[in-house]
Amino acid sequence: MNKILLFIVLHITLFSFGYTPRQAQVYKTIEQNNRRQDFKTSIVEIHKIIHNSKSTDLDKYEAYYLKYVVYKRLYNFSEAKDNLDLAQGYADKTIHRESLRNKYQLELLLIQVELRNYKGVADKYSDLQSIKTLELDRVDQALLKFLEAVVLVETSSGNAKQALKLVDESIEVLQEFYPEYVSVVLRLKIKIYTLLNQYNTAYKIYEQDIYLAKNYNTISYEIDLYRSMVEYYKEIGDYGKSLEYSRLVLDQVTLYNATEKSTELKLIEKQLNEEENLLLLHKKERDFYIMIAILVLLLIGVYYLVLVFKRRKRAVKQIEKQNSQMQLDIKQLQDKLKGIDIKSYSRLSKRQKQIVDLVQKGKTNKEIGETLFISENTVKYHLKIIYEILQIKGKADLLK
Repeated sequence: MNKILLFIVLHITLFSFGYTPRQAQVYKTIEQNNRRQDFKTSIVEIHKIIHNSKSTDLDKYEAYYLKYVVYKRLYNFSEAKDNLDLAQGYADKTIHRESLRNKYQLELLLIQVELRNYKGVADKYSDLQSIKTLELDRVDQALLKFLEAVVLVETSSGNAKQALKLVDESIEVLQEFYPEYVSVVLRLKIKIYTLLNQYNTAYKIYEQDIYLAKNYNTISYEIDLYRSMVEYYKEIGDYGKSLEYSRLVLDQVTLYNATEKSTELKLIEKQLNEEENLLLLHKKERDFYIMIAILVLLLIGVYYLVLVFKRRKRAVKQIEKQNSQMQLDIKQLQDKLKGIDIKSYSRLSKRQKQIVDLVQKGKTNKEIGETLFISENTVKYHLKIIYEILQIKGKADLLK
C-alpha cells in the first residue's frame, strides 16, 4: 500500500491530472524497475513514452521526471539535472505549469541535499521562503520542513532542537507516503545528534537508516550513510572505525559502479535515439513515396478529366453541328414547301415525300417512276393521294 501511495504522490497524483489507468500502470512499472535497479528497462519504457506521437506534454513531463529519478539514483546529478530541466520544459506547456514549477524549485534544493551540500541549501534560503507561501501537497510540505531543518543546522544561529522537531514532522509524513526518502532525512538527524555529542543516539539512527536503505534497495543512499559514518567516527575520534567505513564506501562504490551504469544507460539511449531516427527516416521515405503515388494518381485523374472534358466538348460541338444542320434542313424544307401546310405534309408517307421532292426538282412522272423503280401509273396514283392530303389542285401547287 505504501508503494502505491508513494507512486501517486511522487508523480503528482496522476489521475487528478487526467491519466488513464494504462498510463499510470506504465509509470508504476518503471518505478518498480528502478527499485530493482533494472534501469535499462526503465530507460527503454521511458523512451517509448517520450517518442510516442500520442504522448501529451504532461506525459513527456512525467517521462523526463522519471529519467531524472533514474540518473539521480545513479549519482549522475548532471544528467539528472538535465532531465529535470527537460521535464520542466514540458511542464511549462501544461495548465499545471505553476504547481510543477514549484516542484521543480523544490527538487533543485533536494539535489543539493543528496550531494551533501547542506550549505548550498542554506545559501538558497530565500528560495525556501518563496516556496513556503505556495499551496503544497503533504509530501512536498514534509520535504520543505526537512530543508528548513537543513538551513537551521547550517546557520551559525542554528537551533538544533527546532531542527529535530522539523525532521521528525517530516519523517512522520514521509514514512506513510514516501518511505524510501526517509533514509535521506535520517542522515541529517545523525548529523544533528553528532553535533550535539549524543553519539549513541546518532548510531542508533544510523542502524535504523541503513535498514531502510537496504530494504528499499537504494544503494546510493546506503553509500551516503557509510560516508556519514566516516564523519561520525572522525567526530568521536575513532579513526580506525572511520577508515573501516571509508573502505566500505570504496567497496560499495566499486560494486555499485554508478558511473559505469550511467555510461551504459547513455549508450542505450544513444542506440534508441539512432533507431528512432532510422524509423523517422524510413517514415519520411515512405511518406515521400506515398506523396509521389498520390501525385501520380492526381495527374492521372486530371488527365482523365481533361479527356472527358475534350470528349464532352467534341460531343457538344457535334450536337451543335447536327442542330445547325437540322435547322438548315428545316429551312430548306420550308422554302420548298412554301404554300403547303407543314402539318399536312407530315402525314405523307416516305414514298410520297420522295415523289414530292422529285416533282419539285422538275422531274416528269416517267422520270420519277424510273428513279423510284415504280410504274408511271403508280406515280400518278401517289400524286392523286398527295393532292388530296395537301389539299392542292395539282403539280403547279407543289412547285410554288
